[in-house]
Amino acid sequence: MVFSLLTCGWAQGQSLPIMTSGATNAAKIPLQFQTKLEPGGDRSQIRGLLGGVISANPAIHRYLGDKDRGVYYGYDILVEPLEDASTLRVTIQPLSVGPEVIHLPESVKWTSGGPPRYPPPQIVQIGDTLAFDLFVNQTTGQKVVEYVLFGDAHRMATAIGPAREFTVHDVELALRAPLFTRNGETLEAASESSGQMRGHFVIFYLPPHGRFVLSLAPHPEKGFAKAGEVRGSTLTFEVGGAEYSVNCEGKIAPGGGAYDLYIRHDPAYRPSGGSGTEIFFGTSDAFEGSH
Repeated sequence: MVFSLLTCGWAQGQSLPIMTSGATNAAKIPLQFQTKLEPGGDRSQIRGLLGGVISANPAIHRYLGDKDRGVYYGYDILVEPLEDASTLRVTIQPLSVGPEVIHLPESVKWTSGGPPRYPPPQIVQIGDTLAFDLFVNQTTGQKVVEYVLFGDAHRMATAIGPAREFTVHDVELALRAPLFTRNGETLEAASESSGQMRGHFVIFYLPPHGRFVLSLAPHPEKGFAKAGEVRGSTLTFEVGGAEYSVNCEGKIAPGGGAYDLYIRHDPAYRPSGGSGTEIFFGTSDAFEGSH
């Protein structure tokens, strides 16, 4: 296991980006996550990988799953501001939730893969990047490396590959300090988060109403249906005869228009690893559509 603190944004070099995610914790500190394969290779090597983040209090859960091997990796990251608001104490610990909570496909029998060792608690500054290995292939010498940027993502690395047309599948939803209502009544427990969820798929579980997966792209093959719209800092949708509204701090989708919102609702979904009475939120770059 190798870990280091970088002070110049995302690391550059011969690498293959796997995925990026972002979240804001309860202390309103934005964190940006980028996972890379180093040295880089063919994209077929990372075809079976999926992952995301779950915003929780006090820690954020970060996970990466290898669907082909049935192995998942991850960690909890706790970031605390010190007296100087630009100085942070960072603690990384083993992932405290299992595959049933982090929305990994239930068709796969998952086992935990680590990482085998975690960076020690340390002090960082806003703008710093912490890098450490999630996995090392002893045969090829390639590593899956995680980069965590503390602060805004204005120093993200550029994308690889030829340029292509921008599509709706590239758009991320961003829910900052969401306020949920159902049939006009505020869902207090669901509205206690002051953090942010951002990703191609936003996932939340609201007992006893089940799991909701939101996307700006249709994904009919995954069971999504057009059920609402996004307008500025508010999204609304109707599912199961109930009307839901989520109002946030700031725009939910980029641009200045109104956009269709696609929902997958799993009313019978219950997390198999808990009581089913706790609300949770998360984002993912991919959603497999398992129940």
